[in-house]
Amino acid sequence: MPADHPTPAEAIPGGVTHPDTPAQRDATPTPATEAAEPTRRPEFDPDPRDARIADLEAELAHVREEHSGAAVEADELRDQAAEDARRAEAEQVIAGYSLPPFAADAARAAAPFVDLDALCRNLAEAATPRPLLGRGGLDPTAPTKPDHQAIAERLLRRAW
Repeated sequence: MPADHPTPAEAIPGGVTHPDTPAQRDATPTPATEAAEPTRRPEFDPDPRDARIADLEAELAHVREEHSGAAVEADELRDQAAEDARRAEAEQVIAGYSLPPFAADAARAAAPFVDLDALCRNLAEAATPRPLLGRGGLDPTAPTKPDHQAIAERLLRRAW
């Protein structure tokens, strides 16, 4: 055959052989010998992008941990700020009623549990001294300078 035309065995991938010809597979070693030698995967050069991706994933995990920690800390700070605002408001209400120290301490202790305005009003009313009318002594509602004419008239009306 001319050299510029390939034979059928050359033209067909895998080749064409006569059925009586032993196959290439028969010429290879038996599977028992192949099993004794482990098959190895071809080793590829590591892609530098894979290492960079792993580094970025580790950094992302670290940033997520920091973010969750910062979120917890921010929640704690918000709670503390709300508590401080509540205490400042309670102090303003207590100062508005000019309570004595023992009553102010009682109001501070009860502030989270009751209506502070009503409590301070009641404490202020209870803490203010009351005039002792009708029990002897001077009348606290009397003018500072006595009216001598009125005193004389009262004395004359009394029967001695």
